[in-house]
Amino acid sequence: MLDSAAGPSAAASRGGAQPAHHLQRGRGRAARLLVDADHLRDRPGVGHVRDVLLRAAEQQLITTATDLAGIAIERRQAEEALRESEERFSKAFHANPAPLSISRLADGRFLDVNTAFLRLTGYEREDVIGRTSVELRLIGTVEREALVDRLRRTGAIPNLEFVVRHRDGGSRDVVVSLVSCDLGGDACVLGIFQDVTHRNQAEEALRTRERQLLLAQQIARMGSWEWDIRTGVVSWSDELCRILGVDPRTVHPSYEGFVDLVHPDDRRHVRETIDRAASDGQPFLFDFRACRPDGAVRILHCRGEVICDAASRPVRMFGTDQDVTELRLADEQLRLSQQKLRNLTAYQLEVREEERARIAREIHDVLGQTLTALKLDVSSLREMVARREPSADGRLQEIAGLLDTAIKDVRRLASELRPVVLDQLGLPAAVEWLSGDFQRRTGIDCRVRSSLPDTTLPADVSTGLFRILQEALTNVARHSGANRVEVTLQQASRIVYLEVTDNGKGLPEAAHAGQGSLGILGMRERALLLGGFIELKGETGKGTKLTAWVPLK
Repeated sequence: MLDSAAGPSAAASRGGAQPAHHLQRGRGRAARLLVDADHLRDRPGVGHVRDVLLRAAEQQLITTATDLAGIAIERRQAEEALRESEERFSKAFHANPAPLSISRLADGRFLDVNTAFLRLTGYEREDVIGRTSVELRLIGTVEREALVDRLRRTGAIPNLEFVVRHRDGGSRDVVVSLVSCDLGGDACVLGIFQDVTHRNQAEEALRTRERQLLLAQQIARMGSWEWDIRTGVVSWSDELCRILGVDPRTVHPSYEGFVDLVHPDDRRHVRETIDRAASDGQPFLFDFRACRPDGAVRILHCRGEVICDAASRPVRMFGTDQDVTELRLADEQLRLSQQKLRNLTAYQLEVREEERARIAREIHDVLGQTLTALKLDVSSLREMVARREPSADGRLQEIAGLLDTAIKDVRRLASELRPVVLDQLGLPAAVEWLSGDFQRRTGIDCRVRSSLPDTTLPADVSTGLFRILQEALTNVARHSGANRVEVTLQQASRIVYLEVTDNGKGLPEAAHAGQGSLGILGMRERALLLGGFIELKGETGKGTKLTAWVPLK
């Protein structure tokens, strides 16, 4: 009885074949008990035994029926659980965002695919189920045969990369993992796909940008670098390695290795600049010389930035080094060329001033004396002729007047070429004379304020400032429309200042840059030759102020 009571649960735990055998044995035992009871029916004195047999047979039938009911319930529960499991698997399979497929290993026909797989291939479900990947032209025959052979040998193929042909004629780059499995006795293949087309395109775009960056660095002769301050790891771009003359395949970049390549005369400045940036986190900019292993010296322009953490501590530094050797050499050559041009201009001005002085002396000493002597002779002649012919006297007077005019013109020309007062009395007196002459010729009120100490200025400074004043007054007369000019001449420390201020219409904006007038350019060049410079300030309707600074050597 105990065995019978435990039968259903035991049968359920042993599987489908054992419960059926147990029920068959129970029914056979009940039948034997009924047969035995039937044989004892007509025998006297055995009624009690017959009743016992009948009750045992009845109990066995009840037990058997109970077992049958339990087995039916368990089978129904198992079928329901299996159905629910299949539904969950189907939902998970078809809702999975990754493309999935199940196909038979033998012939490769698809048994099931999910929606993501259909999007990957471009086919409808009815076009896929029952057909092979070769028929759908997803992969080639040779490719499939190689995959099947490998699956039979290994049972799984992880992370296989190949190209899937899309229905629209395009292609998709995929990574697939294939796993062999047994479904209902059939050897099948579960395929898990990952579309990596966009990833590959992004990687290719990244490689393209890296090539473009490398090309741009080569064109600009600019290399990049990065330094992790916390770990000390340093990286150099290939172009920076080329600039420094090292092989990027064998070099091991480091901060000290970089400093070793810096010219000995520049190392202290470079190290101080970078160490200061690594301490305060500020960007930096400097030029230095690098000594390549082959002995060549290059001039590099370094620019760096610093990245700090949340606590404002510098943690990473990156920047660029540009090879500006040719540019610096070109700048130096241009500077030397400009200096030579200025030297030539100075020489020409000096020669011209000497020539003007020589001509002025010649006119004054030779021509002036000749004309004076001529005048004396004419005067003597006039006295002699006056006694004989009265009409000759008027004629000789006219000649004398012409000679006086010629003498005045000679003196005026000599003063314009090189005023004698500049050489004999100095710059302040020459400024007074030039201002008075300007006022007489133009009618513009010209006032002079001079506070130079009793020192003799160098000849080149006096001449340069005098010529600047000449040009400034000429510009006032021609362009300003002013009726008053103030000239100030003073000295502070070792610098001489010349200021010319008018109340005219103001200097045009274009002339502030010194490009609108050759006269302004000439004044700037004269000041530069003396080591000084010119400043022009003008405001419309309020006049213009010119200031010249010239240092005394």
